[in-house]
Amino acid sequence: MRLTLSCMQCLQESGRLGGASHVEIRDDGCYTATCLNGHKTVTVLQQQKFEVLFEIGAHAILDGYYREAVSSFTSSLERFYEYTIRILLEKSSGSDNLFQAAWKNVSNMSERQLGAFIFLWAHNFKEPPALLPDNMIKFRNEVIHKGKIPSRDKALEYGDAVLDVLRPKLSKILEAFPEQVQSSSIRQIMASAGKADTPNSVSTMSINTILGQGNVEGPEKRLEEHLVLVDDMRTRLGNLQDYFNQMQAPQGPIMSPDEIRDFLGRKFPELVAEGRNDPDGWDFFLGAPQQEPNSNCIVRTVQHPQGGTQFELSVSSRLEGTEKMVMFSGNEDALRQVVDAQLRIYRDHL
Repeated sequence: MRLTLSCMQCLQESGRLGGASHVEIRDDGCYTATCLNGHKTVTVLQQQKFEVLFEIGAHAILDGYYREAVSSFTSSLERFYEYTIRILLEKSSGSDNLFQAAWKNVSNMSERQLGAFIFLWAHNFKEPPALLPDNMIKFRNEVIHKGKIPSRDKALEYGDAVLDVLRPKLSKILEAFPEQVQSSSIRQIMASAGKADTPNSVSTMSINTILGQGNVEGPEKRLEEHLVLVDDMRTRLGNLQDYFNQMQAPQGPIMSPDEIRDFLGRKFPELVAEGRNDPDGWDFFLGAPQQEPNSNCIVRTVQHPQGGTQFELSVSSRLEGTEKMVMFSGNEDALRQVVDAQLRIYRDHL
């Protein structure tokens, strides 16, 4: 599993993204990358560990590593238990100190962690938590401890069983303990940022996950359906560097936002242009304009305060949870290709 990072320093200095960097997933959630302009930037991933682990399992299925997928789904569930214990203890004690002191005694003992989760959940919600069914526990143990090599169908079935355990509990936690959830997110970001060995500023990013708090897929999507999105996004993100390079290539006079509006009006008559101010520019919608949370904005172009034209890949920005903005340098063919790609992604997934 890889992440795609954009250079925020380029955007801050000149309004131009230096391109996309693809980085391997890290345990500490802190990522260092160097853009095409030589800027070294540090980015912290906002997702909780259990969310990332489940996505690693999804990627493993796509790559044909079904045993590794089962292991990642199992780790996701265990780290969710840890996350929940931490939330509940912070609620009862008013700080994270109690968890820090107690966790040292069970950090290497998964059964004791499960026991702590069961009783803390029962105490706070007045009911015992639903856990993995016995047949899934048996299957997990055979894979993890006995070397069983599962089929794709069994890995999917196990992943869905883990989702069925996690989703309702995550919803309850988000509803019952919003302050503790927020402080947990801040604590994680600060801890990851502290791993950065650089004097440069640290930015944050969010990715779309099937367990994410801002999940756009809806609560009932099953793992097989999620894999379709993951597979498509891997292809799109793999081409994102090319999109940035094409958009920024100085192959003609820079088009103004109004000229881009006229060009897209000829090439994509299905798009509806809506003017915007501060900065001046245009939003392009597929049909009658709709705003968040169900926006149908496909791309956006605005005048940069220091000159030039900025162009946003609006669909990719929403799916990835991070702004995809480039300086446009006049390549009409690249503009057409990028808009066409954004339309395909929107029609397929949004």
